[in-house]
Amino acid sequence: MSEPDKRYLAMQYDEKGNPYFSCHLSPTEQTRRAHCVVPPTDVIPVIFVPGFMGSNLKTSVGAGSIRPNAFCWFPDDSSLMLSKVAKLIPAQRQTAFSPNTTSVASVDILPRHLMQHFNVSGVEFARPDDDTIDNLLGEFKRRGWGELYLGSYGRLLATLEARLNRIYRQGKLEHAWQTIIEQANNLFKVDDLRARHGLPSARNRAKGWSPLTEADLKAAARFWFPVHAFGYNWLEGADDAGKALAKRIDAVIDNYASQGYDCRRVILVTHSMGGLVARAACHPGIGGAEGRVLGIVQGVSPTAGAPAIYQRMRTGHAKGIFLDFVKNKVAEILGTDAALVTPVLGNSPGALALLPTAAYPAGWLAIDGVGALPKANPYAEIYRERKGWWKLVKEELLNPVGAGASTVQVSPWIKYLALCKKVEEFHTEMLGNAHHPNTYAHYSVASSDETVAAVRWRHTGGAGTPSAGLQLMRDDLKGKVTLRTVDGSSLELGLTRAGRARGDGTVPAESAAVSEQAVRFCAAFETHFEHADSYENREVIALTLHNITRMAAQA
Repeated sequence: MSEPDKRYLAMQYDEKGNPYFSCHLSPTEQTRRAHCVVPPTDVIPVIFVPGFMGSNLKTSVGAGSIRPNAFCWFPDDSSLMLSKVAKLIPAQRQTAFSPNTTSVASVDILPRHLMQHFNVSGVEFARPDDDTIDNLLGEFKRRGWGELYLGSYGRLLATLEARLNRIYRQGKLEHAWQTIIEQANNLFKVDDLRARHGLPSARNRAKGWSPLTEADLKAAARFWFPVHAFGYNWLEGADDAGKALAKRIDAVIDNYASQGYDCRRVILVTHSMGGLVARAACHPGIGGAEGRVLGIVQGVSPTAGAPAIYQRMRTGHAKGIFLDFVKNKVAEILGTDAALVTPVLGNSPGALALLPTAAYPAGWLAIDGVGALPKANPYAEIYRERKGWWKLVKEELLNPVGAGASTVQVSPWIKYLALCKKVEEFHTEMLGNAHHPNTYAHYSVASSDETVAAVRWRHTGGAGTPSAGLQLMRDDLKGKVTLRTVDGSSLELGLTRAGRARGDGTVPAESAAVSEQAVRFCAAFETHFEHADSYENREVIALTLHNITRMAAQA
């Protein structure tokens, strides 16, 4: 029977996630046969783990115009974010965004526009009707998609679901996969012309690269890859999120096994902080899930942290006439000065875990006339510093809810120190540089005006000379301080990026590169992509599909 005589039915799912197909009866003169592409019984679920602020949250307490048990973080709802979250004052932000009062929230119904990423119309598959679309969206919600910021991750989830489960059709490699393979191979293709001009022979650098073979693709096509998502409370510690991820991995495997499928391990795909969470889930001293994970695609992970977090806690998120409209609105939501940012980030082990660790190159905090910190330990020299004007946290901003209270059992500073200790132990004593042995990492080394690899307190004015022994006189909480010198004169310093750096606008190359020696495969992209939108980049998606297929072929 020729291809035009066939029509392909969209797969649907029952309430337990089992696939089924349905077809309306047709007139006798309709001779086109309906084909059902049944997935294999060998299953490797793919679980996507998002980055910081990439999961929806609800709060158990009211704050401002946010009601109790309602969304407090839902980036897909611009009205909520701009009309409610952006208008919260410091005390309300502390109340709404406490790790103790927040939890992961899922949307009731997934947006229908997700279906545009599946390419389900045309000659390959019959266009699904509204009931079929509702069925598919219901299944994806059960898989956790509704827990995530779909504006950033929806395209990736849909692309993985569509491509991984349609590698071959009628014994022939799908056209889309021919493009994917070509894109992935071109990433590391040797270019003699570049070499003759003294440039690296390939546009991007890779450790452990090898192209996919036909045998690899056929081996991977033996599996069904249902795509799941794992939302987590990013205000909590990465170790807590890792333990929760390990439980989700168990639940996903057990669900498919209980339905009669051969399902023993999952593949994790991570973005940013999700890389720390996945590593924690696999670590034997934290989540203990390594044996149930076939491999990890680790995207743009801040392995050793990012100095931008220090900058944000001292300046807030920049806003100005030279920034575009969207960035200004994002700044309003996240907080435009230290008074708005500190009550949230300073009380969040998840946020503090993104600060530069001891593994980050020393001296990332430069101070005119004084030198550079840290010399060895950023926790002792910067984060736990209480008196020095360059310290990370202004103590009086930590607890606006309890400001002026006469009875406080444990001071906000003591609580903050306990969080710092928890984060330091997580990075140095628990996680270290341990990675799953089958980790495929990628990050950006493109030159960027936005990436903060180091920060500098720069002399901007005043009669004094920068030197040691300076005392704080004024702090505008937006990165400008006035200091008194030992001779009584004053000077002004402003906090800025130390200069142009390499990275993706958020994670410096120096941080992500720490993973390189501990992983099986690592790609350093010279081509630029933004951190938040890295999985929107076609080359990154192609490499991700390539690496998942490589893992499955070796299963």
